[in-house]
Amino acid sequence: MKVIRNITLYLLFLIAMVVCATAVMKIYDMILDLDIANIWTTGFKVGFTAWGAMLLYMLYYRHKKQ
Repeated sequence: MKVIRNITLYLLFLIAMVVCATAVMKIYDMILDLDIANIWTTGFKVGFTAWGAMLLYMLYYRHKKQ
């Protein structure tokens, strides 16, 4: 049950990171006039990269703690 809960939390965290990254990219596009063709794709890439970095850091911290 703990594994299912962790997978669900990681997926929810991924969704949150993608939505926040998309919003930030939209704000940057409006303020800096970047003319990004597809905000959703760019936001997904940024959010997925941030999620991956956070996941790797969490795994590193867990490994270092043991």
